[in-house]
Amino acid sequence: MLCVSALVLLSSESSFAAQQRAGEEKAVKTGWILLGDLNKSGTRWGSAGDPSVDYFSGVFEILDRHVDRRSTTLPKAGERIQLTVRSAVTILDYRIKGGRRVRESPSSARRPLGPDDNTGLFVKAGAIVRVDDVRVSQPAGQLRAVWARVSDIN
Repeated sequence: MLCVSALVLLSSESSFAAQQRAGEEKAVKTGWILLGDLNKSGTRWGSAGDPSVDYFSGVFEILDRHVDRRSTTLPKAGERIQLTVRSAVTILDYRIKGGRRVRESPSSARRPLGPDDNTGLFVKAGAIVRVDDVRVSQPAGQLRAVWARVSDIN
């Protein structure tokens, strides 16, 4: 349920890339990325999202304020983060409705995420994006997914 796959790599000029969809070029300027998984109680990271560190953490670093990446401190709306791994961009029902559900967190879906939610885009590792919203899912087993709606600021 927490894993999302995507099909297309982003260009090097921007964190988000325009995508061909139904013969019409559409730019995705905002979407949801999975920042990581917290344990059920939300007191620590529950999975190792960033393979470059030897501890559990999210896949981001908050810019403009010092935060220990081992802590479960999440970014706030308006803050900038730098991604430490390539991250898929998700929008609920994207293949059916385009970006109409972009403000709804993937954690609000009452079903497992699937191909219809896949935009086919990634945000590249190292990209700096603005956080517009953060949502933590209800527990799914022992984990809670942390999603951020981000915008390209490059």
